[in-house]
Amino acid sequence: MDYMCTAGKIKMMKNICRGVILLLLGGVIGMGAVHASELPANTSDRVTASVQSLVDAGLPHDQSVEITGVMLENNFNDNQVMSVHHLILEAKAQDLPISPLTGKIIEGVSKKIQSDRIVRAVENVQARQAFSLNQGKRITRDNAKARNMAEAYTASLAAGLTKKDAKSITGVLVQSKSAQDSEDAYALSMATMKTARDMSRLGVNSSILTQVISRALGKGFTADRMESMRQTFIFQAQQTHPDTLAMNFARAIDRGASFGSGSSHSPDNQNSAGQGADPGHSGGDAGDSGSGGGSGTGAGGGSDGSGGSSGSGSGGASGSSGAGSGAGAGSGGGGSPGAGSGN
Repeated sequence: MDYMCTAGKIKMMKNICRGVILLLLGGVIGMGAVHASELPANTSDRVTASVQSLVDAGLPHDQSVEITGVMLENNFNDNQVMSVHHLILEAKAQDLPISPLTGKIIEGVSKKIQSDRIVRAVENVQARQAFSLNQGKRITRDNAKARNMAEAYTASLAAGLTKKDAKSITGVLVQSKSAQDSEDAYALSMATMKTARDMSRLGVNSSILTQVISRALGKGFTADRMESMRQTFIFQAQQTHPDTLAMNFARAIDRGASFGSGSSHSPDNQNSAGQGADPGHSGGDAGDSGSGGGSGTGAGGGSDGSGGSSGSGSGGASGSSGAGSGAGAGSGGGGSPGAGSGN
């Protein structure tokens, strides 16, 4: 008798627990359900269902409802809203950030841009992110590092780097001696894409900046040397046209410049392109090829990599053509002219 009572109690307790579990699950599901009343009046059933698909995929409920409401209230038709939802789902599936997509919608609406153009802009952002992640995965197998690389690529592309040139830079990184899944390789890749990003933002032509970066990688630049070049370029771009400065840098790299601060960044203490101490002065009138009114960066004349005061020439002996007027870009070894070139 006691046994039957005990068995009955156990069965009752199991039923109660099962009921509680079902109730809790029902509450969770109810919290994620999207109701038509949360969306603008006259929202179609298929748009409501599309919003539900965002929530089911793991996007925050409020965010999904809010961005949909913004689109509907600004004359997006059902197909356009659902196209944007599809792009968001694709980004979510690839573990790409969603905020750049929703941010592009808010930006377009605030500027009163037509809805079809906003949808195309969102498509472009999503495609750029997917491309960038692909490039990051070519460089590293670590997913977190690949996403960090993707952010640098995305910023570079947004600033003007073409996908063709981005692929070219990736190819050089992958083929370089440092192209191993290591911290050094990752550091070099990040420094490289930050350089590409900042040169693009400063207005350097995509093809020209790719030449500069490819030459630097070809000369075996480390992450530190690439970072030094980036900082030097940012500083000197305040005084020289970016494309002109970039070509000067390319020629300096060919001559062995390392863009360090002094001799510590140059293997042989020669041709270090550190920041000059004094502004460059005009080139001499007695040069073999005549003097020019140069706008190139001043060049160091000292042998210690610290930069001197002589104007930058086009290379060669003292007094050769060209004149410098900008801040010193570096020094040649043993008192030779530095890296800049006159016009």
